[in-house]
Amino acid sequence: MKGISRVIYFLIGIALILAGFWLWFSEKQYATGLAAVGLGFLAFIFYRSDDFKSIKAFGMEAVFWKNKRKEIEKLLALMRTHLKIVAKEILSSKTKMGRWGSVAKWNERWQLYDSLLTEGKKLNKKYELDHSKEEMESYFLFDAIMPRQEKIQQALNEGQGRIQAKINEEFGSPTIKDIEGHNVKMSDLRSIHLKQSEDLFQLAKRRCLAKKTLEHWKNTSHKMMLRFKVEVTVDKKVIEELERLSVLETSNPIDRDLVMKFIEDR
Repeated sequence: MKGISRVIYFLIGIALILAGFWLWFSEKQYATGLAAVGLGFLAFIFYRSDDFKSIKAFGMEAVFWKNKRKEIEKLLALMRTHLKIVAKEILSSKTKMGRWGSVAKWNERWQLYDSLLTEGKKLNKKYELDHSKEEMESYFLFDAIMPRQEKIQQALNEGQGRIQAKINEEFGSPTIKDIEGHNVKMSDLRSIHLKQSEDLFQLAKRRCLAKKTLEHWKNTSHKMMLRFKVEVTVDKKVIEELERLSVLETSNPIDRDLVMKFIEDR
């Protein structure tokens, strides 16, 4: 009889874990899937032990003798580790899916994060998803800032076009009247770097994308005016929003509602 009960627990554990993965990848029911996998691990705990002393997990209580306590604690620790790895992969996949992120998608992502965190804390009160949260916040800020960065980039590109037209008017095109003078001007133009030198997402990860975009705008537009007397402008609202985002990106914790408004109004 005891052997039959162990087989039943083993089969239940396998079934629950398979069901959990099916819920994750087919039905996209991430929190429910996580709970199913957790219950599957719990079934394996029953499978591995014949005796009883009190222990709680996922709102259920079993009892195991003292001589099995260390073995059970090891199994629970392993279960917590595996669940955290799975939760991390689910959140990472969901966050990167369907770029760019709309408000609706970001609401879904943060709801998923909150659900997975809640389910994890049922197993362990100290359960956290700090690494996943940090990655999500990087993409979250990136989605909010990039539409403004692109407007800055567009304005600088237009400024370059106006400078090129001014050089052509001064030295002639396609026939150049003063090759030496033309080369000097073109060299000067090429020395103005239109694009930010650092990877934009890495700046978002370092929480300084908005700040660096503003610095790049000020420096580059100033050079265009100083060297070529070409004034480059961008909507004042874009600058104001980047200034506000430069404060938001360094806050801890990040105000989700405020960042969401920037994603909505882009």
